[in-house]
Amino acid sequence: MLRCLLIVFCLNISAQSVTEYYDAAQKQPKSTTSFSNGTPNGLHTEYSIDGSVLVSGWFKQGDMDSTWTHFYTNGTAKSIESYKNGFLNGPSTYYYKNKTIAQTTNHSKGVAEGEWKLFYENGSPQATEYYVKGKKQGEWTNYYKTGGPQSKYTYSNDILNGPYQEWHAGPNTNKIKCTGMFSFGQKTGTWTTFYPSGLLLQKGHYQDSTWYLDELYALSNKKIISAGSGSLTAYYDNGYISATGSYQGGLKSGHWQFFHENGELDYEAEYQNGLKNGPASALYKNHRIKWAGNFKNNISDGFWQYFRENGTPEMKGSLNQGMRDGPWTYYYTNGAKEAEGHYSNDVQEGEWVYYYKTGERWKKGSFKEGKKQGNWTTWWENGNKLQEGVYENNIEQGVWTSWWQNAQLKDRGRLDGHKLIGAWEGWHENSKLYYKGTYSSDGQKEGEWTYYTKQGKPDELITYSKGIKDGVYTKWNTRGGTIESNGSYKNGLKHSTWIYFYETGVLRARQNFTNGKLNGLSENFHENAKPQSACHYSLIPDKAGVLQSVPNGEWVFWDQKGNIVNTFHYVKGIRK
Repeated sequence: MLRCLLIVFCLNISAQSVTEYYDAAQKQPKSTTSFSNGTPNGLHTEYSIDGSVLVSGWFKQGDMDSTWTHFYTNGTAKSIESYKNGFLNGPSTYYYKNKTIAQTTNHSKGVAEGEWKLFYENGSPQATEYYVKGKKQGEWTNYYKTGGPQSKYTYSNDILNGPYQEWHAGPNTNKIKCTGMFSFGQKTGTWTTFYPSGLLLQKGHYQDSTWYLDELYALSNKKIISAGSGSLTAYYDNGYISATGSYQGGLKSGHWQFFHENGELDYEAEYQNGLKNGPASALYKNHRIKWAGNFKNNISDGFWQYFRENGTPEMKGSLNQGMRDGPWTYYYTNGAKEAEGHYSNDVQEGEWVYYYKTGERWKKGSFKEGKKQGNWTTWWENGNKLQEGVYENNIEQGVWTSWWQNAQLKDRGRLDGHKLIGAWEGWHENSKLYYKGTYSSDGQKEGEWTYYTKQGKPDELITYSKGIKDGVYTKWNTRGGTIESNGSYKNGLKHSTWIYFYETGVLRARQNFTNGKLNGLSENFHENAKPQSACHYSLIPDKAGVLQSVPNGEWVFWDQKGNIVNTFHYVKGIRK
């Protein structure tokens, strides 16, 4: 492909056609684009892998221009769009696969403008819309697939503003279902709803965004609500009651009940001036209580309880204007208490206690304005302390202590935020010292850190600088208590002379390192203290200039009796 492109460029550097292929053999073109002086200019075509045209359009100085057509894989047009200077401009048409028009649009410099139409696949109109400078304007109409109107409404600068009409579906598509008025996005004035037969169902009005029911009629044309007052019983299509209650002054009033579609009670509440005021409760379909509480002007207020579908409590507490305020208790799914404490303005405040699912105390501490504050204690399930320390504004501060499950000390030291600082100590479960060391003010290990076995013997000594091994290092054999290895680190890498010992205390090896790499004499010894090998290494730069440890010099090997068994000579990693 590169060779072909180069030939085209050489023949005509100011105008050429560039082809992109699906395959390396360049048999299946993916797209062809005309270029002028390095910029797309002219015809552009895209192909499917089987060779059919998917897109055809024109570029003008790098921008989409004129007519662009997209195709379905069967070759029929999917869309025909008009562009100018890279923006949709003018009429565009979109098609279903069966060649019927799906939508017609119009744009001006990329912004929706004028009449837009949508169609169903059977060719009947679906919607008519109008735009002015990209904003919804004027009368919009939606249609049912059968051809009748579905709804009609008016926009003013993207906001519903003006008359609203809605029609019934099915065989009654010529019958009005609902009429009303919008004022700058809000329902206003009189709204009327009709049965499919054309008889009046209800009439009401909006005042300050509140709906007032003035009249309500049964299907038989019997008036149920008159002048905003009366009692009603509403039904689902299956014949079951959906709601019962009363209206007064056009608003819900008194006791109301609402039901599931199977006829079972869903919830009930007291209403005053159209707002829930007083006790209310809800039920699951299995008749168990879901929640119970009190409303004040449609907002949860007072004592509330919530339950799971199996009947176990989920939570309970006091609400003030919809926000948790006062004592609250939470429960696990098995019904056991999970946590209890106080809220103030929906934020945790004061002492809180948490529990394990089995009922034992888990942790306890205080909150201030929703943040952990002061002493916090955590316990094991057996009642022994697990951890204890102080929070300041939700951050651990000061001395923190942790314990093993058998009540023995585990760790103790200081925290500053999420950083460990100062001296820290740790103990094994048998109360023997496990480690001791120091953290710097920025939370990094610093200086000597010593570790011990469960038997109280030294295990490891590590020297740190800014959290990195740097300085003396010693490792002890866990059984004999003798030194296993001793050396030093520099910036986290082995450096200088390291010595290693058998458990008997006999020298096992002596090696020299430079920045973690063997450099110089490296010796090994038999358990009877006689030499086993003596090898020389040097640091030689590789092709990238990185120093590598390679054999360089004499290599000698001895048996346990001290007899030489092999000698080699290396020069920069190559045995001579």
